[in-house]
Amino acid sequence: MESRTIILGDHTGSIKVLDPELHNLGPTGQGLSIINIIPSEEDFYAFRSNGSVDRFSLEGTFTSVHDSCTKKIIDGGIYNNSIILVYPNGEFDFNNHIYKTSIQECSGISNLAENLALCGNNNAEVWDLNKQSLKWKAWTLKPKDPVFDSKCWIDDKKLYVATTKNEVRIHDFRSKKPQEVVMLNKEGHNCNLPISCLYVFEDFVYVGDVAGHMYKMNKELRILGKTKIRSVGALQSIFCKESNVYSCGLDRRLMIHDCGSLKLVEKKYLWQKLTKVIVL
Repeated sequence: MESRTIILGDHTGSIKVLDPELHNLGPTGQGLSIINIIPSEEDFYAFRSNGSVDRFSLEGTFTSVHDSCTKKIIDGGIYNNSIILVYPNGEFDFNNHIYKTSIQECSGISNLAENLALCGNNNAEVWDLNKQSLKWKAWTLKPKDPVFDSKCWIDDKKLYVATTKNEVRIHDFRSKKPQEVVMLNKEGHNCNLPISCLYVFEDFVYVGDVAGHMYKMNKELRILGKTKIRSVGALQSIFCKESNVYSCGLDRRLMIHDCGSLKLVEKKYLWQKLTKVIVL
């Protein structure tokens, strides 16, 4: 395994650190599945599916910063040192206040500074955490089109959205309707699969589907490549660092591909279902 420090979360709640030897950190148990890991100065925040949040170091020290909730969360974020927790019903908790969006079944979020994007079975929304109000809301191409969003990614000017219909869309915040739309496989194709993770890095968009394929596109959504070796199970997380793209998922393997060609560089079996990967 390469010399970089790779940090992964798994469905048991364990934090796995490869540097390059494998170290398992933190508690494990039912409801402790890692759903997000966010770097913070010299340590990290670990968000768990039961709503608990730990601050941890690579030396193995863990400090609880948020207790578990009465219901599960789908994801979380950080803004101004305050925890953001997002629930499946589209509500989110910020600064000990619950905010209700129009999304009834939330499936993905993206947090950038004061902007929190949410997506699901209604049109994606962006909230301003400073003003504590709705900032922007997407439209569909046709007003009555159903929405099947699965994941989203926000940057300063655009919102990227992936769907369970094997689509990727790009919204410009100056407009409501998507500016670019692509279906990765033609409708009716036997690989027309839901997209399970989304990652935007520099000038490229990476997505993974529930069968373990990873695609690379430019920001005009032209498909530039697809991994030849797929995972056996849904990809759950993608992360790019310099010349490599890292992915992991339900088949318990960390996969490392070349960013340019998507050629497989290395893979490692890690025993538990993997839910998150970041690289230092």
